Amino acid sequence: MLTVYGFPNSRSLRAVWALEEAERRHILTVLERCQGNKTHAAQRLGITRLPLRNKLKQYGLAEEGDEGDAL
Repeated sequence: MLTVYGFPNSRSLRAVWALEEAERRHILTVLERCQGNKTHAAQRLGITRLPLRNKLKQYGLAEEGDEGDAL
């Protein structure tokens, strides 16, 4: 839902933030259940490791040295 000027209103921003927080928590839960194994977590999430790695970076959850690891 965008305003006339193309800027999201506060209601739509809250919805985006809530969705991102739900996604972040879900990723953390799946990673926990997979004992930190990103390959298994990505499989359970229905994505590959690259999008998972990008999401972890987006949410500030990437570990040191995680950027150059082999896929």
